[in-house]
Amino acid sequence: MKRFDVVVIGGGPAGATAARHCSQNSLRTLLLEKKRLPRYKPCAGGVTAAALEELGFDLGEGVVEKDCCGVRVQVKDFQKDVTADRTLFCTVARGCFDEFLVKQASMAGAEVHDGEEALCVEREGSGVVVRTDKESYRANIVIGADGFFSTVRKSLDRGFDRDEVMLSVLCEVPLDEEEICRRCGNLLLVHCGFIDRGYAWIFPKRGSVTAGVGGAVSDTGILVSGLREFLRLHGLDDRVEIRGGHVPVTRFRHSVYDERVMLTGDAAGFVDSFTGEGIRYAIISGKIAAQTAADCHERGDFSLPSVSLYQKRCEERFGENLRYAARVKDLFLRFADLFMDTVVKNSRIMDRYLRVMTGEMDYRSFAGWVRLHLPALLLKRVFP
Repeated sequence: MKRFDVVVIGGGPAGATAARHCSQNSLRTLLLEKKRLPRYKPCAGGVTAAALEELGFDLGEGVVEKDCCGVRVQVKDFQKDVTADRTLFCTVARGCFDEFLVKQASMAGAEVHDGEEALCVEREGSGVVVRTDKESYRANIVIGADGFFSTVRKSLDRGFDRDEVMLSVLCEVPLDEEEICRRCGNLLLVHCGFIDRGYAWIFPKRGSVTAGVGGAVSDTGILVSGLREFLRLHGLDDRVEIRGGHVPVTRFRHSVYDERVMLTGDAAGFVDSFTGEGIRYAIISGKIAAQTAADCHERGDFSLPSVSLYQKRCEERFGENLRYAARVKDLFLRFADLFMDTVVKNSRIMDRYLRVMTGEMDYRSFAGWVRLHLPALLLKRVFP
């Protein structure tokens, strides 16, 4: 049985980042990805400037599909462009993006096995054994970055509560570059309140757009029919294949670690529940998991108290931000009409919210600013 210091399961942003940083910390690292790379993954593919800054290196023209400087927000028949004079987002095809990140991990020294599925994770004596459909590996510590249906998470016997799971359905619509430019320019298109408890979007890519609808899991049928209606509304072909994916959004009720095991990214539910952004938190949690693994190896201590530092660091780094994101989402669902009529249509609020999406402002500061100014905005709405 081959031995490693760390086995990382999952080849997305969290796993690739964790494997790269573990290798840079001189840990013998194995990265397992069950599909051959590049592989298709249902994802809108929006990467914020904050996520790129966390990544720490340029993606390059071959990975970036489009650079975007803002968002076109639509509420019913009202449209508003919220922009900046710099790139705030880029769009990527997740297959290409993930493969690029895994290559960075490989270049840092990680051993990469794609097309090899982890079947179970078992703690045995002074280590962890990962059994795959091809081999078994022994490690001092395992990092789970294998998404919503995480094998590692199942090994800990932990799931998500009902209010911690959302669903997105999406499709790729081929368009020529001239048509993409006419429709989107360099903006992401977001239609708030297109369906109850959710929103729809169009993200420009290279030679296509990704259109999708996100909302509650219980509304699966509504989301699919809503996406086809959304496509027709925008004059897009609705005879395309629609794919879906669960979006876990933790409310920090459950631990994301155990002795010799850590969960990152979607496996931990580290997703902004209001916008659905997960890539930024996948990258951050991957880095924190790698640093925690390095600290455990340096001390020779993989006990529960030692590994628990991982969750503490995640809480300190972005826990409050994700909690406030959940509160904003809850308020949006409770006061949807007020939110859309007053908040979305206000330039000052939307400008600040754009700063939340780029990482320049956290949700707590944003919520405090809105709370301070909302009475005046409501008065203007009642007495225009």
